[in-house]
Amino acid sequence: MAPSPALWESFERVFRACESGRENAKQLGEVASAFPSGCWERKRIVDVMATEALVTSTDAMRQRVSSGWKLAAYRREGRNEESELLPMLLEDLEEEFRRQKRKLKYALGLLELALEAPSQDLEQCCERFENSVCALVWNAVDEAFTSIVSKYFLSKLTAFGNAFQRAHGLDQVETIEASTLKGEFLMGREWCDELKKVSESMRLLGLGAILEEQYGTVVNQVLLQEVSSYAKENFEMQALKVTKQWIEGVALPFFRVFVLSDEEICSWRSRLDYKIYRAVGEVREAAFFDIVVDYPESMGAVEDLKACLQMAHRHSQMIATATRIFAHRLLHAGAATSDILQTYISTIRVLQIVDPDGQLLHAIGDPICAYLRGRKDTIRCIVTMMTDDTPSEDGLPSLLEELASTDNEGGDGEGKEEVHAAEEDRGSVWVPARVTTASSYGTALPTLSDGSALPKDTVGFLIGIYGSKDLFVGEYRVMLAEKLLAKEDYDIEREVRTIELLKLRFGESALHNCEVMLKDFGDSKRIDLNIKSETNSGLDLASSCDHLDSVILSECFWPGLQDEKVKLPPDIEGKLDLYARKYGALKAPRKLVWKHHLGIVNLDVDVGGSKISVRVNPPQAALLLAFREQKEWGIDALSAKLGSTPPNTRRWALVWINNGVLQEIRNRNGRLVFKVSDKLVDEHRGDIEVMDADGGGISSMEEQLAQEMAVYESYIIGMLTNFDSLPLERIHNMLKMFVAEPPYDKTSEQLASFLGKLVAEDKLILEGSSYRRASK
Repeated sequence: MAPSPALWESFERVFRACESGRENAKQLGEVASAFPSGCWERKRIVDVMATEALVTSTDAMRQRVSSGWKLAAYRREGRNEESELLPMLLEDLEEEFRRQKRKLKYALGLLELALEAPSQDLEQCCERFENSVCALVWNAVDEAFTSIVSKYFLSKLTAFGNAFQRAHGLDQVETIEASTLKGEFLMGREWCDELKKVSESMRLLGLGAILEEQYGTVVNQVLLQEVSSYAKENFEMQALKVTKQWIEGVALPFFRVFVLSDEEICSWRSRLDYKIYRAVGEVREAAFFDIVVDYPESMGAVEDLKACLQMAHRHSQMIATATRIFAHRLLHAGAATSDILQTYISTIRVLQIVDPDGQLLHAIGDPICAYLRGRKDTIRCIVTMMTDDTPSEDGLPSLLEELASTDNEGGDGEGKEEVHAAEEDRGSVWVPARVTTASSYGTALPTLSDGSALPKDTVGFLIGIYGSKDLFVGEYRVMLAEKLLAKEDYDIEREVRTIELLKLRFGESALHNCEVMLKDFGDSKRIDLNIKSETNSGLDLASSCDHLDSVILSECFWPGLQDEKVKLPPDIEGKLDLYARKYGALKAPRKLVWKHHLGIVNLDVDVGGSKISVRVNPPQAALLLAFREQKEWGIDALSAKLGSTPPNTRRWALVWINNGVLQEIRNRNGRLVFKVSDKLVDEHRGDIEVMDADGGGISSMEEQLAQEMAVYESYIIGMLTNFDSLPLERIHNMLKMFVAEPPYDKTSEQLASFLGKLVAEDKLILEGSSYRRASK
């Protein structure tokens, strides 16, 4: 039996009156009793009334959300900062939400009491209301509200961090009592309660996801600021350590104010740890060139870089960044070779700390080595650094000191056998080398295909630029000869010590010629003393050899000596002849052959009453002494006097012209002549020390190589006469097979350089990768 429409209207009228408080639940129950028990209309009316109550409460909440989202309504009471609007906005919305929920529950309670409605259905109606409100609030979220939330948490975190800094600082976070890191201790209970209330309100209104997103974003933002302030352009401090202390002292205690669980705190700690490893790593990688240049003062940044690479696995990014920076700031024509080498040495030392396996150094150092191989003075600069015993200003060991502390890696003596014996003794605890794949560091990292171990010290890496020790030994031999010939005495203690250290690296056989050169100096000192004691015993002071010191060279052991003809003054020639006769008497049947262009001459020169001391070579001295006979010389006459060519004579004269001792003028006939200056100008007053810039009579490595390769020119021309054309490797192999005297021991790179010279001289033609003889 269905109820009449009048009964429906009566129940709805009384229900609305009960909702508004004009009627009580008893009257609603009397009207509801008119409905028969079990009538299907009872359930229907419950659904209709509950839905209407839900819609009413939801509409009221929608109006509050739409009006409450207008920020201008909350800029009252002088509180215009957006960071202060969030608590008021959330408080207003939460209050309206709770009021509408209470009203809905009251209406549902009336239905349950009057119509005996199932409580389960009514509870589902409350859940739908909560879900609807959360959906309304979520849909109303815009950028303005997100900005308010972000600025609110940023202001709170900044205030919390400042309070921690004032109370403790970041030096010894691990020693601070845990109770003093709590928000109540630093900021007070009221501040913490407000933050908790905001967090609870946002979760109640369905904004929990925005809450977590925004306070996480703010913490990451401040974390990056902390990293930048500690790490950027500050290489002495370990920014990683200080930033970790900020996490433990500020970020995590700030999270605990939200009453996060221990599990959530651990999760945030892991996320922030990875974040700082990545952030600090990015900053340190971008400043890698400056870190290398400032090493060892930048040791803090080096330690940061090592930890970040281990934890964040940024090896491929590190390789790409470092390679790009070096190419832009170091590997260009404006950088001196010595500066590039010094930077490479610092790079080696830094990366040996950062990556002891050496894989990073192998990848980053390869472009530097390739660039250095293209510079002609690289070997000379390396040898200069290796033999320089000047203490380093930065306190790091010099390359010579590294040689002194080496374990004879690469040597040929007994030390190497001892190393192998020690390795055999450790066979029981052998550990295989770590295998590095392309996926570990990225495709930018090459691997050592031959499985050979990387060098363990800086010297080994420098030698590895060319891969052959012969080049370094040859260059050192040339430099040693230049240094010895420039000495005014027989003191070779430093050179002997250097040779002994180099023997640890290169072996005794490689440095045999250098040892003979030093032995020549020792023998020369003894012979010189014997000759002078006999010469001075029977001659007057004018014929004495007191002011003549000689170095007797075993020419076949010395590098190529340039042969430059020059006639010395007769009085000097007389002393040399006397010295040679005494040597012949002392060392018969040997005799001396003087190299007049080699050596050092110290002179006191008087120009217009101004006296200066000069240190020049014999040809330069002979030229000046010629002006004792006459004050003016033409270049042809002076060349005949010196037994030299005009170009050489002019080159020697330029030393004196540049220092104001001589003048180059035109005589009455318009011919260029040299004459002695009347006086020295102020800028030329002082001692003069000028030696030839061509190596002091010693042929360079390039010149010696060109002379040695010239022997094989006829063989190469003969090959290309019999064969139409041959590639480089074929020529190289045929020379090794068929040339026995002198034996062919050159590398393919040296041969390629020599063939390139023949091509430039139009003796050969290069077509593709093959050479053929040029047609006559």
